[in-house]
Amino acid sequence: MRSVSRPLIFALFLALVLLSNLMISPPSEAQTVQKVILQLPWTHQFEFAGFYAAQENGFFAQEGLDVEIRPGKQNRTPPE
Repeated sequence: MRSVSRPLIFALFLALVLLSNLMISPPSEAQTVQKVILQLPWTHQFEFAGFYAAQENGFFAQEGLDVEIRPGKQNRTPPE
């Protein structure tokens, strides 16, 4: 079995690092904020926690979205 030399391993590692840096997108231009209304099918429930967590942690804002979360109302069919 052939052993792999350290310079070869280092060169492969360096190439991997350089390629991964190329995949990172450059900073984008100033984004315009898009207003989005998220209409929930019914009142606040645990299953919608991901939406609220994303809003609280600023994930929507990072993507240029101003999200308003509207709870649904009882006995009302949500629009499709």
